[in-house]
Amino acid sequence: SGREGSVELGGASGREWSLEFSRLLWPTAAGSGGGASTVHAVKGAAGGGRKRSLLVAKRQIAADERHLEELIDEAATWRAVGAAPNVVQLHDVFVQNGPDELALVFLMEYCPKGNAPRRGGMPEDHLVSLAADVTDAIESIIESGAAKCHGN
Repeated sequence: SGREGSVELGGASGREWSLEFSRLLWPTAAGSGGGASTVHAVKGAAGGGRKRSLLVAKRQIAADERHLEELIDEAATWRAVGAAPNVVQLHDVFVQNGPDELALVFLMEYCPKGNAPRRGGMPEDHLVSLAADVTDAIESIIESGAAKCHGN
């Protein structure tokens, strides 16, 4: 949800997390039939650790049970890739399977440089470097043996 504050959550990895939701990075997308998500910057520590890392929590709402299973499959594929160059590290997943709402929360590495610009130009040398990083990431994913790269 659009939450602020601290929560304790048990991840699919079996680790217990203490998460402090600090800043909303991406608002809920308007639309019907699921597919809406929120993205928060969070400070988190696993297993009662004192050292908090800056992470990102993406909460993806599922339209139905089948969509929730697809999100779980996506998380399993992501975990199968492991720590690969230029692939955002997935730390854990939290499944919310309640009577009122189905959702999956992906807890992942924070990438301080953000996304590539959606509009406007980009210097050619930066574009070539970005393309090389994406190519390295795709190669790592293929070499991991993961069945598919993205669930949707």
